[in-house]
Amino acid sequence: MLRIWIVLMLLTAAAWAVGIKGWSGDAVAAAVLATTFIKGQLLVDHYLGLACVRGPWRWLLSAWLVVVLGAVGMAFHLARGAGA
Repeated sequence: MLRIWIVLMLLTAAAWAVGIKGWSGDAVAAAVLATTFIKGQLLVDHYLGLACVRGPWRWLLSAWLVVVLGAVGMAFHLARGAGA
């Protein structure tokens, strides 16, 4: 469990560093959203204990992550297009 926690902290620090550096763009947003998906899936698997669960519960939470992060990514992309 400690290893998972360390990975979560490293991914969080990476996303924080991107924000502090002020990097932007669709590729950066996609990378941050990908790390957020990985973090979410790690939480679902290890802290919610669904790593060994088959069927709808695991699929539902993974699909929820994809939908929410997809909506955030789309909103970011559309906002950048409107501002250009």
